[in-house]
Amino acid sequence: MKKEHIILLILGTLSFPGCGYNRIQALDEEVSAAKSGISIVYQKRADLVPNLVAVVKATAQHEESVFVEVARARSQASTYTTQAKADGVLTDDEMRENDRNQRALSGAIARTLVVAENYPELKSNQNFTMLQRQLVQIETQAAAARSRYVRKVRDYNTYIRQFPVNATASTFGHEVKPQLEFQDEPSLKLAPNINFERPLEKQRS
Repeated sequence: MKKEHIILLILGTLSFPGCGYNRIQALDEEVSAAKSGISIVYQKRADLVPNLVAVVKATAQHEESVFVEVARARSQASTYTTQAKADGVLTDDEMRENDRNQRALSGAIARTLVVAENYPELKSNQNFTMLQRQLVQIETQAAAARSRYVRKVRDYNTYIRQFPVNATASTFGHEVKPQLEFQDEPSLKLAPNINFERPLEKQRS
Protein backbone atom coordinates (compact mmCIF):
# COMPACT_ATOMS: atom_id res chain seq x y z
CA MET A 1 0.00 0.00 0.00
CA LYS A 2 1.36 3.42 -0.96
CA LYS A 3 2.26 5.93 1.72
CA GLU A 4 -0.48 8.30 0.52
CA HIS A 5 -3.08 5.57 0.88
CA ILE A 6 -1.92 4.75 4.39
CA ILE A 7 -2.19 8.41 5.41
CA LEU A 8 -5.69 8.63 3.96
CA LEU A 9 -6.71 5.45 5.77
CA ILE A 10 -5.45 6.82 9.09
CA LEU A 11 -7.16 10.17 8.58
CA GLY A 12 -10.35 8.43 7.57
CA THR A 13 -10.25 6.23 10.64
CA LEU A 14 -9.69 9.17 12.97
CA SER A 15 -12.50 11.18 11.41
CA PHE A 16 -15.00 8.33 11.76
CA PRO A 17 -17.50 9.00 14.60
CA GLY A 18 -16.80 6.83 17.57
CA CYS A 19 -13.36 5.76 16.34
CA GLY A 20 -12.22 5.65 19.95
CA TYR A 21 -8.61 6.66 19.37
CA ASN A 22 -8.33 8.95 22.40
CA ARG A 23 -10.11 6.45 24.63
CA ILE A 24 -7.72 3.69 23.55
CA GLN A 25 -4.77 5.85 24.53
CA ALA A 26 -6.32 6.65 27.89
CA LEU A 27 -7.06 3.00 28.68
CA ASP A 28 -3.58 1.96 27.58
CA GLU A 29 -2.08 4.52 29.96
CA GLU A 30 -4.28 3.22 32.77
CA VAL A 31 -2.96 -0.30 32.20
CA SER A 32 0.62 0.98 32.34
CA ALA A 33 -0.12 2.94 35.51
CA ALA A 34 -1.70 -0.11 37.12
CA LYS A 35 1.36 -2.22 36.23
CA SER A 36 3.62 0.44 37.72
CA GLY A 37 1.45 0.50 40.84
CA ILE A 38 2.22 -3.15 41.50
CA SER A 39 5.96 -2.49 41.31
CA ILE A 40 5.66 0.46 43.69
CA VAL A 41 3.98 -1.67 46.36
CA TYR A 42 6.53 -4.45 45.91
CA GLN A 43 9.35 -1.93 46.32
CA LYS A 44 7.81 -0.69 49.58
CA ARG A 45 7.83 -4.25 50.89
CA ALA A 46 11.42 -4.86 49.79
CA ASP A 47 12.49 -1.67 51.57
CA LEU A 48 11.05 -2.96 54.84
CA VAL A 49 12.82 -6.32 54.75
CA PRO A 50 16.28 -5.15 55.93
CA ASN A 51 14.66 -3.38 58.89
CA LEU A 52 12.66 -6.48 59.75
CA VAL A 53 15.73 -8.71 59.61
CA ALA A 54 17.75 -6.28 61.74
CA VAL A 55 15.09 -6.17 64.46
CA VAL A 56 14.57 -9.93 64.54
CA LYS A 57 18.27 -10.74 64.27
CA ALA A 58 19.07 -8.57 67.28
CA THR A 59 17.00 -10.93 69.41
CA ALA A 60 16.93 -14.23 67.54
CA GLN A 61 20.58 -14.56 66.62
CA HIS A 62 20.38 -18.33 66.19
CA GLU A 63 17.83 -18.20 63.33
CA GLU A 64 20.47 -17.72 60.64
CA SER A 65 18.79 -20.00 58.09
CA VAL A 66 15.67 -17.81 58.18
CA PHE A 67 17.70 -14.67 57.55
CA VAL A 68 19.57 -16.26 54.66
CA GLU A 69 16.29 -17.35 53.09
CA VAL A 70 14.64 -13.94 53.30
CA ALA A 71 17.77 -12.22 51.95
CA ARG A 72 17.86 -14.58 48.97
CA ALA A 73 14.15 -14.13 48.30
CA ARG A 74 14.45 -10.34 48.51
CA SER A 75 17.34 -10.36 46.05
CA GLN A 76 15.39 -12.40 43.50
CA ALA A 77 12.23 -10.36 43.97
CA SER A 78 14.12 -7.08 43.57
CA THR A 79 15.41 -8.01 40.10
CA TYR A 80 12.26 -7.01 38.25
CA THR A 81 11.22 -4.36 40.74
CA THR A 82 14.45 -2.50 40.03
CA GLN A 83 13.99 -2.96 36.29
CA ALA A 84 10.43 -1.62 36.44
CA LYS A 85 11.65 1.40 38.37
CA ALA A 86 14.41 2.03 35.81
CA ASP A 87 12.48 1.83 32.54
CA GLY A 88 8.86 1.39 33.61
CA VAL A 89 8.38 -1.62 31.35
CA LEU A 90 8.02 -5.31 32.16
CA THR A 91 6.99 -7.90 29.61
CA ASP A 92 4.15 -10.28 30.44
CA ASP A 93 6.62 -13.11 31.02
CA GLU A 94 8.62 -10.90 33.36
CA MET A 95 5.43 -9.99 35.20
CA ARG A 96 4.68 -13.69 35.73
CA GLU A 97 8.22 -14.36 36.96
CA ASN A 98 8.02 -11.32 39.19
CA ASP A 99 4.79 -12.63 40.70
CA ARG A 100 6.45 -15.96 41.51
CA ASN A 101 9.41 -14.20 43.10
CA GLN A 102 7.17 -11.92 45.13
CA ARG A 103 5.17 -14.85 46.46
CA ALA A 104 8.44 -16.49 47.53
CA LEU A 105 9.47 -13.29 49.31
CA SER A 106 6.12 -13.05 51.04
CA GLY A 107 6.53 -16.61 52.30
CA ALA A 108 10.04 -15.89 53.54
CA ILE A 109 8.81 -12.81 55.39
CA ALA A 110 6.04 -14.86 56.98
CA ARG A 111 8.55 -17.41 58.24
CA THR A 112 10.69 -14.60 59.63
CA LEU A 113 7.74 -13.21 61.53
CA VAL A 114 6.86 -16.62 62.92
CA VAL A 115 10.24 -16.62 64.66
CA ALA A 116 8.75 -14.08 67.07
CA GLU A 117 6.54 -16.81 68.52
CA ASN A 118 9.61 -18.20 70.29
CA TYR A 119 10.84 -14.82 71.54
CA PRO A 120 8.42 -12.95 73.86
CA GLU A 121 10.74 -9.96 73.94
CA LEU A 122 10.34 -9.60 70.17
CA LYS A 123 6.56 -9.54 70.37
CA SER A 124 6.79 -6.63 72.81
CA ASN A 125 9.31 -4.74 70.68
CA GLN A 126 7.66 -1.58 69.31
CA ASN A 127 9.77 -1.57 66.15
CA PHE A 128 8.83 -5.17 65.45
CA THR A 129 5.14 -4.44 66.04
CA MET A 130 5.29 -1.43 63.72
CA LEU A 131 6.93 -3.49 60.96
CA GLN A 132 4.27 -6.16 61.34
CA ARG A 133 1.51 -3.62 60.83
CA GLN A 134 3.25 -2.10 57.82
CA LEU A 135 3.76 -5.50 56.19
CA VAL A 136 0.10 -6.40 56.70
CA GLN A 137 -0.88 -3.10 55.08
CA ILE A 138 1.46 -3.74 52.17
CA GLU A 139 0.03 -7.21 51.62
CA THR A 140 -3.41 -5.61 51.37
CA GLN A 141 -2.11 -2.91 49.03
CA ALA A 142 -0.41 -5.50 46.82
CA ALA A 143 -3.63 -7.46 46.52
CA ALA A 144 -5.50 -4.29 45.58
CA ALA A 145 -2.83 -3.29 43.04
CA ARG A 146 -2.93 -6.70 41.35
CA SER A 147 -6.72 -6.60 41.26
CA ARG A 148 -6.66 -3.11 39.72
CA TYR A 149 -4.23 -4.26 37.02
CA VAL A 150 -6.44 -7.21 36.10
CA ARG A 151 -9.44 -4.89 35.91
CA LYS A 152 -7.68 -2.30 33.74
CA VAL A 153 -6.46 -4.94 31.27
CA ARG A 154 -10.00 -6.32 31.05
CA ASP A 155 -11.42 -2.83 30.39
CA TYR A 156 -8.83 -2.18 27.69
CA ASN A 157 -9.37 -5.51 25.94
CA THR A 158 -13.14 -5.18 26.04
CA TYR A 159 -13.02 -1.71 24.53
CA ILE A 160 -10.66 -2.38 21.61
CA ARG A 161 -12.73 -5.40 20.55
CA GLN A 162 -15.81 -3.24 20.03
CA PHE A 163 -16.88 -1.99 16.59
CA PRO A 164 -15.86 0.46 15.16
CA VAL A 165 -13.09 0.88 17.76
CA ASN A 166 -11.53 -2.40 16.64
CA ALA A 167 -10.72 -0.82 13.28
CA THR A 168 -8.92 2.06 14.97
CA ALA A 169 -7.03 -0.33 17.25
CA SER A 170 -5.95 -2.46 14.29
CA THR A 171 -4.83 0.58 12.30
CA PHE A 172 -2.60 1.82 15.09
CA GLY A 173 -1.30 -1.56 16.19
CA HIS A 174 -3.15 -1.86 19.49
CA GLU A 175 -3.59 -5.54 20.26
CA VAL A 176 -5.41 -7.43 22.97
CA LYS A 177 -3.22 -7.65 26.07
CA PRO A 178 -2.72 -11.07 27.71
CA GLN A 179 -4.56 -11.26 31.01
CA LEU A 180 -2.18 -12.34 33.74
CA GLU A 181 -3.61 -14.77 36.26
CA PHE A 182 -1.87 -14.12 39.56
CA GLN A 183 -1.69 -17.39 41.42
CA ASP A 184 -2.82 -15.87 44.70
CA GLU A 185 -5.77 -14.11 43.13
CA PRO A 186 -8.40 -16.32 44.85
CA SER A 187 -7.26 -14.86 48.17
CA LEU A 188 -7.17 -11.24 47.07
CA LYS A 189 -10.34 -10.42 48.98
CA LEU A 190 -9.11 -12.07 52.16
CA ALA A 191 -6.99 -10.66 54.92
CA PRO A 192 -3.34 -11.79 54.91
CA ASN A 193 -2.88 -15.28 56.34
CA ILE A 194 -0.30 -14.04 58.84
CA ASN A 195 -2.08 -13.48 62.16
CA PHE A 196 0.01 -11.28 64.42
CA GLU A 197 -2.45 -10.92 67.30
CA ARG A 198 -3.65 -14.42 68.11
CA PRO A 199 -5.25 -14.92 71.52
CA LEU A 200 -2.77 -16.09 74.15
CA GLU A 201 -4.52 -19.41 74.67
CA LYS A 202 -4.16 -20.23 70.99
CA GLN A 203 -0.49 -19.32 71.01
CA ARG A 204 0.12 -21.82 73.80
CA SER A 205 -1.92 -24.62 72.19
